[in-house]
Amino acid sequence: MDEDEDNQPHALSPRVLLYDIVQQGSNAPEHNVQEAPTVADNTIGGSRRRSEPRERENSPLSDDDFVLENLKKRKKKCMKLPSPTQTQNVEKKIVDEDDDEGIVCPICYEEWEMTGLHRLTSLKCGHLFGHSCIKRWLSECPSNGRVCPSCKTKATMRDMRFLYAKRLRMVDNSEVERLKTLLEESLKEKSRVHTELALLRVRYEQQLVENTRLTREIHQIRDSGTIPMASGSHEVPQESNRQYKLFLEKNLDMTRHSNCRVIQFAKRSKSLVVSQKSTQSLFPGYGVRFIDVETLKGGTFMHMTSKTIRDVAFDSTGDFLVAASVDSSVKVFDVKSKFCAGWLKCPEDNASPKMIWSCCFDSTRDQAVLVGSSNGRVSRFDMRQPTTPQDFLAPVVDVSPVINIASIAADNVLPCGGVLVCTLQNLWLHELGADGMPTSCTALPLEGPFTAMMFDNVTKWVLVTVRPSQAINRYSAQHIVGHLHREEGTIFFKTSHTFNGSTTMPIMYRSTLVNLEQDTLVAAYVHSSKMLTTYSTRDDCRVQTMSVADSILDLCSFNVDSQFYLGGLTENKCRFYKIEGSS
Repeated sequence: MDEDEDNQPHALSPRVLLYDIVQQGSNAPEHNVQEAPTVADNTIGGSRRRSEPRERENSPLSDDDFVLENLKKRKKKCMKLPSPTQTQNVEKKIVDEDDDEGIVCPICYEEWEMTGLHRLTSLKCGHLFGHSCIKRWLSECPSNGRVCPSCKTKATMRDMRFLYAKRLRMVDNSEVERLKTLLEESLKEKSRVHTELALLRVRYEQQLVENTRLTREIHQIRDSGTIPMASGSHEVPQESNRQYKLFLEKNLDMTRHSNCRVIQFAKRSKSLVVSQKSTQSLFPGYGVRFIDVETLKGGTFMHMTSKTIRDVAFDSTGDFLVAASVDSSVKVFDVKSKFCAGWLKCPEDNASPKMIWSCCFDSTRDQAVLVGSSNGRVSRFDMRQPTTPQDFLAPVVDVSPVINIASIAADNVLPCGGVLVCTLQNLWLHELGADGMPTSCTALPLEGPFTAMMFDNVTKWVLVTVRPSQAINRYSAQHIVGHLHREEGTIFFKTSHTFNGSTTMPIMYRSTLVNLEQDTLVAAYVHSSKMLTTYSTRDDCRVQTMSVADSILDLCSFNVDSQFYLGGLTENKCRFYKIEGSS
C-alpha cells in the first residue's frame, strides 16, 4: 500500500496548476517547433519525479514553492530563439507603428480626417493635431495657460490653421543644407579675397606711379642741385607767420534732448544750421535750427523728417538745404520760405528700400542732388524728376554704408568733375564724363575704417579721418590731409600731412578744415584726452589743445566780417570759438 502511494503522482495545489497553465499558454506561440517527448517527461512519475522526493527532503522550501522552482527551471531549458519569420513580423509591426506617426493625432491616437470635426490642424509652432482634439484641449486650459500639447509653446484659438493633407512625410535634408551653408561661406570668402586683391592691385599701380614721380624728382635734384617746391605749397616770409589760437566765445544751449548731430554753414547766404530734435509735442520728429551768426543766438526751427538726421548740405548759392536721415527718401527745403521744395525717394532694391546716410548737391549740374545709401550705392536725383534716380556704377567689392559724399567741380585733375565717396571701409573717386555720368571708379590708397571725409572747394584739400585699428598696427586715429593728383593719366591721392589723434574712437566724430589767411588748420576732437585740438598744415605740427567737458560730434568753421569762428556741436550744446592770430 505504501509503495503504490509512493508511485502515484503528488497532488498539485491550484496555485501551481494556474502558474503552469499560464506559462504554457504564454510559451505556446513562441515555439513553432516542439520538442519530442522524452522518457523523463512522458509521465509525471518518471525519473525526474523519482529524484524529486530525494531533492525535496534536502530542500527547506514548502511543497508549492518547491514545485514552482522546478517549473521555472524547466521553462528556462525549453526557451528558444524566435524564428526568422517571427523576427520579420516584429520588424513589420515596428515599421507600421512608425508610419502611423504621420496620420494619427498625438492627443487621441486616432487618424485625422480630410474634412469634418477631426480634420488636420496645425498650430503656429508647427505641431499637428485633430481639430476637435486641439480645440477641446485649448478650451479646457485656462486662458493664461494655453500651450501646445507637444512643445508647451503658448497657443490660442487664433493659431489653429487647417492643413489640406492626409499624410505628411519629411525628407532629411540636413546634410544638403549644411553643404549649402558651406558653399555660401566659401563664396563670401572668395568675394572677400577678390576684393582685397583688386584693392591691392590698384594701390600697387598707384605706388608705381608715385615711385616714378619721386625718381624723376630725385634725378632733377641731382642734375640741378635745387629742391622743387611741393604742389600747392607757398612760401611765406618767416617774419610774417602768424600763430592762430582758439578762444571760447559762447556756449549755446540747443535742446534738452541729446539728439544734435550735424552743423553746417553756407558761405553766400551766411546761414548756420544745427540738426536737433523737435521741441514741439504737436510736431514730433527732427529738423534744423537756424543760428544768427552775428549774435550767435538760436533762431527759427524748421521741421524736416521723423527720423534722426545724419547729414545736411547747402547748395552753392545757400538757398536750398537737403537733409538725409536713416530713411529711403531725402527732402530739399527752401531756406527763405522754410518750405519743402522737393521729396526725393529711392526705389526699392531687392524688396528692401535703400537707407540714405549722406547727401550733397551736385556742383556739375543744376538742381541735382547726390545721395549715398547704406549698401554703398551712389545715386543722382534730378529735382524735376524726383522718382527716377540715376545710379552710379558701384564697386561690387564694397557694400559698406556711404558716410560722406562730396561733389568736385571741373578742374585740371578732373576736366569734367567728379564725385568723392567715402564708405566705412574705402575711399572711392568717380570721374565724370562729358555727359555727366561716371566713366571710371578708382579706389584711393587709404585704409579704413573711416569716420569722416570732407572736400574743400577753395584749397582742393581732402581731409579724411580714420579710426584706430590693431589689424594694421594703427593704434591711434589719424587725420590725413592730401589732394588729388593726376600722373600719366592715372589719378591718385597724394598725402601731404598726417596728424595722430585719439587712441579710442567709440563713435564717428567729424573733423574739419579751417582756412585762414596764412595757414590752414585741422580741428578735431580727441576722445581719449577729451581735448579739442588744432593742427597746422603750414608748420605740420599740433598748435593748441583745449579741454572740453562734452564730446564734440561735429565741427564747422565760418567767418563774419573778416572774423573767423569755429563751431563745435555736442549732443545738446553748441560751442563757438573765436580764432585770433598773433605774430
